[in-house]
Amino acid sequence: MKRNYFDVSVSATTSNISINNNNNNKSLATTNKYDDLQLPIGEDLKKLLRPNGLHGKEKEELFRKHVNKFPKWRWEMQNGFSILLQGFGSKRHLLDLFSHWSQLEENHIWPPATENNIGPRKNHSIFTCICRGYMVEIDINDIIRAIMKDWLCWSEIKIRRERARYRSSLEELCQSIIRTRAKQPLLLILHNIDGMNLRQHQRILGILASCENIYFIASCDHINTEIMWDMRDLDRFDFIYHDCTTYIPHIIETNGFTNPPLIPQSMSISTSSRGIGYILKSLTPNHVLVLKEMTKQQLLNNHGILFHQLLEYCLENFWVSNENTLKHYLREFMDHNLISKKKNIKDGIERYVVNGTKGILEKEVLGFEQNN
Repeated sequence: MKRNYFDVSVSATTSNISINNNNNNKSLATTNKYDDLQLPIGEDLKKLLRPNGLHGKEKEELFRKHVNKFPKWRWEMQNGFSILLQGFGSKRHLLDLFSHWSQLEENHIWPPATENNIGPRKNHSIFTCICRGYMVEIDINDIIRAIMKDWLCWSEIKIRRERARYRSSLEELCQSIIRTRAKQPLLLILHNIDGMNLRQHQRILGILASCENIYFIASCDHINTEIMWDMRDLDRFDFIYHDCTTYIPHIIETNGFTNPPLIPQSMSISTSSRGIGYILKSLTPNHVLVLKEMTKQQLLNNHGILFHQLLEYCLENFWVSNENTLKHYLREFMDHNLISKKKNIKDGIERYVVNGTKGILEKEVLGFEQNN
């Protein structure tokens, strides 16, 4: 019997673009701007993403090819690697199917992942933890708590004691977790490792992935996947990359967003009052202090701040330890559409500018308190 692996149909939406050629007009210049495009947002965009069944057989065959690689993924994880699924289309159903496959009677016995394969090893049934990083309410603390409570079977008292002991460092808490001997190995399945609330905690996820008793598999849809991690984090993850293009719309993954991630940054809610406040709550205190300083300087001189000036302020106040850290902060701000680079017309020098109106910047950035 032929099995259908799709829980949703897949569609392709095309738009017709008409171009008027005027032979009498020799100039190719245009006054049109990208921001003038009437792009669909919100419910209009979701309607366009609804499936209509085009090329269903071909896409089902493509999906089946990915399913046939499940034994290979398991073998790679047994040999100490982590798996990262990339490619166009949602990989939610593929990872859920892999979770079910790993729990089948003939597949659920996994030998523990160790660095060397010398000597006899006892097989263990696998414990599976699924984390849906695309959900806006999920953060790194939820993942750590699930591991402590469900996999390690720690009591609430022990969980509170360990969190109090390593209150100042999640990294030390994770080191304590991976030093604990569990009764069975853990299969950690992470949907969208590039989720908004997980991007600044990649080092913590890397520590968990490096544990010899944890099998780690994740999906990623970030356009800048290859530069999301530094060399140390990549060494911890030790990824094997798989192209798992499915062409399935990201319907479930985008349900939690007022504007889905497909919307251009210029049309997102990041620069609105509610958007800035939401993002600031997910940043570290030093991130907030750097952004506040940029806002103060911008409101004073009305044209942003130079990088070397900002670096001097940050070093004096010990908000960053070196130039690379500040560049990392600025890159994160730009990913969130909090800041942008603009060239001054008078002197031609490029400066960093905080996005938003004066009222929003004064209220949401300068008036923000970390304990909000």
